[in-house]
Amino acid sequence: MWGKRAQGILWFVSYTPVFMIAIYRYYFEDIVKGKNLWNYNIPENLLHVFFILILLFFSIGIYYFIPKLMFRNIERKISNYDKGKDIYIKEFKKPSLNDYTFFLLTLILPLITVDFKSIVSLTICIAVILFIILLLTKIDYIIACPIFFVSKYKVFNVSFVFITDKEEKYKTKGFVITKHDDLYNKKFKIVKLIKNVYYLK
Repeated sequence: MWGKRAQGILWFVSYTPVFMIAIYRYYFEDIVKGKNLWNYNIPENLLHVFFILILLFFSIGIYYFIPKLMFRNIERKISNYDKGKDIYIKEFKKPSLNDYTFFLLTLILPLITVDFKSIVSLTICIAVILFIILLLTKIDYIIACPIFFVSKYKVFNVSFVFITDKEEKYKTKGFVITKHDDLYNKKFKIVKLIKNVYYLK
């Protein structure tokens, strides 16, 4: 149900804080440093704190609203057109922290190691991040997207049973994205997003 475009959007949004910091360090930091902004005597440290707060609130905002917009159509289809298969969850747990290690490294390392004052370093860093986004999108690794840490949507590793008239089909090693916290002993509808990743309502 999902294409590469939807995954690419989520990953690009996930790396937005890195892009914003890179642009700030390259273009705005020298403007702020040692100068008054708009002829007001605003301390340099205060301006840096102001930027960090803007970055923080903007990141939280897009982390929260982008998935809400992207899943709204799926939820509407499930509700209005009775899409999806009925299932019961047998087991569920959160993904391992190892699933998020690669993203965290690629998010933190550029902020520590890259000299964003150099146009060459800035260009290479952005090119590498765009390549990583393409790679993560190509391998359908959306379950590790950090957006699901901040938004109300959660990712679970589940085992579930499809409800059929003739027999029950036991499904293993699947991942679901959902707004629910407790999945036991409840009937849900599920639609496939990509490979073994499903949306559950």
